[in-house]
Amino acid sequence: MTAFRPWFGNPSAHAENGKLVHPMLDGSTRGWVSFMNELCEMGTLAPDWFTIDWETAKSYMLQNRLGALYYPAANLYLEIVRSHDWDYSLASSWEYLPDLPEGMKGTAGGNAGYLWAIPKSNVEGDQGKLLRILHIMDAMCYGGDCHFETVQGGGNEVHDIDICVREYLEDGLSYCTTPTEHPGFDGTYGTTNLNLAPWQTFGYTVKWQLEYTPEDAGEDQKMYVDKINNGKKVIASYDRWPNDNLLSAVNINEIAPNLSEYELQQQYKFVTGERSMDEWDDFVTEWLNQGGRDVLAAQAEKLGVELPDEAK
Repeated sequence: MTAFRPWFGNPSAHAENGKLVHPMLDGSTRGWVSFMNELCEMGTLAPDWFTIDWETAKSYMLQNRLGALYYPAANLYLEIVRSHDWDYSLASSWEYLPDLPEGMKGTAGGNAGYLWAIPKSNVEGDQGKLLRILHIMDAMCYGGDCHFETVQGGGNEVHDIDICVREYLEDGLSYCTTPTEHPGFDGTYGTTNLNLAPWQTFGYTVKWQLEYTPEDAGEDQKMYVDKINNGKKVIASYDRWPNDNLLSAVNINEIAPNLSEYELQQQYKFVTGERSMDEWDDFVTEWLNQGGRDVLAAQAEKLGVELPDEAK
């Protein structure tokens, strides 16, 4: 459900006009929680929405028991057709929202959790060093000389990549696939282009890598590939917030060990109606006193900006 958060404002602490702006204080978190409360009151959430695990949620999706999903296109359509004995026609079951609601943005692009970031001071003025780092990263991605080494379980082998397909498009998307006869092919997921190493490290597959249509594909399979690629193009077209969390992130659990748990507990109460939204300002004060003020101070210091007046 946190996928809805960026619809209501920047979900990351960031700097504006020399001051720290935080979603707990600028109204964006309140907007998201209020929306969730509305969904709950309308009865549109699954009864176990708060506790359901990932695999059980998949079973709901495969039975068309969910009305909306937050899901990468390739994974969604793959799991649907694979679970029904590769019936490619079932890819027509789901469509991606062509546009976000007016004035709303998506979460930051890329993979914030594992994105590789290199300090500017480490490479500034040393083009050779920078190019070497970029070469290493490029070699690790799909089709690269060292792709197989980065796949889980890969060894020290370096394989010829001439039989792989690798093409970068002007819109930032790309085609890249490893055929089954290639020693670096990973069939774990029944696909030629999903390996955890580059997915986790670069966020490479979920948004930007287009599916490659096999030469012997039938009409149903071609439709399936088109659904994946159209979904990825829609996802790539969304207007998104900048990845401010890369600059403002601090260790919240170290600064305020119980704050995240407290925040989650209270948000659940607001969503379910146990607490009225009229009490939101009281909750913000509680949040600040529970350690939020210390977190804001650490974020402001990291960004080199002033604290908002509410946090002083």
